Amino acid sequence: MKRLQPSAPMPPGSSFREIETEMFPKGLPCRVTSAVRVLDTGRVKANGGSWLAELYDLNCSTTLLPDQPVLAIGRKGNTLIVMPLHCLLWPQYIEDYGLWLKHSDVELIERHESGWRI
Repeated sequence: MKRLQPSAPMPPGSSFREIETEMFPKGLPCRVTSAVRVLDTGRVKANGGSWLAELYDLNCSTTLLPDQPVLAIGRKGNTLIVMPLHCLLWPQYIEDYGLWLKHSDVELIERHESGWRI
């Protein structure tokens, strides 16, 4: 699924380009390297590289801390859109991102995430 970020019309000759948002069909496991906060980008390590990262759900009051495992569920330009693993268990996300989880994965997430909630 691809969406374009809404923006105001740009004047003729402007070099501004709309940022395309791409949602991944299956999440990409990542690890936080620099704290990610609501409305503030941080950094994550994924596939051996360092990426800018922002929270998917702006209603989430969680701060993602360094070394915390997260799931990238999309990208906006060169910024990954991430969510904490425990969010996969929320009803509004489990249908999109949690279906590939086994029962043992759910138990592991719940056990691991209990130490990260602040």
